[in-house]
Amino acid sequence: MQSRALSGTVYVGSDDTRLYALGASDGTFSWSRQTGNTVFSSPISVKGVVYVGSTDGTVYAYKTSDNSLLWQFTTGGPIYSSPRVVKGVVYIGSNDDNLYALNATTGVPIWHFSTGGPIASSPAIVGGIIYVGSNDSYLYAISSKGIQNWRYQTSGAIASSPTVHKGVVYVGSNDDYLYSLNASTGAFNWRVPTSGSIGYSSPTIASGAVFIGSSDGSVYAFNAASGASLWS
Repeated sequence: MQSRALSGTVYVGSDDTRLYALGASDGTFSWSRQTGNTVFSSPISVKGVVYVGSTDGTVYAYKTSDNSLLWQFTTGGPIYSSPRVVKGVVYIGSNDDNLYALNATTGVPIWHFSTGGPIASSPAIVGGIIYVGSNDSYLYAISSKGIQNWRYQTSGAIASSPTVHKGVVYVGSNDDYLYSLNASTGAFNWRVPTSGSIGYSSPTIASGAVFIGSSDGSVYAFNAASGASLWS
């Protein structure tokens, strides 16, 4: 179950197939809408619309004012990825191997970009470039037109969602490593090992350090510039 608190309202998906809207201050129930399957995706609210994906393969857009359905778009596979909305476009990955760009107002597809595996990773968007991982082991950098700028191959599936900071993209892989790459070119900076696969954990940057969790049960802190271990 994933949640986000926006404008005094918490939007959260549930294993019971529903999207819930709750009061952020006291948890008061506002409304819920049912999808066709578990909601693992984290919803996002932009300009009076909340967007969310469901493992029924559909992206839903609901008006926050009256919870009515604005539109829905069905992909070819379950959706674990969380949507991002930038300049009127919704970007989201699907287990049908595609990253989708949808018109945020109508849900009409603008383009889709095909990878070699399911996309559970949630896209990061910086400077008009969409960064997303795929289970085909690659991290992709894609232009706002849906054209590949570069890709970088790890040795495992990437379900981790990338983080971009000061021209560097950080992402974890199921090969147990955290990677640091040049955000413009995809050039390798460094990689550091953990003692387990990095599945859905995503890097966080603060005070010059990058933090990430691993399936070994540990949280790791590394120097963001050099990759030197700080603690775990």
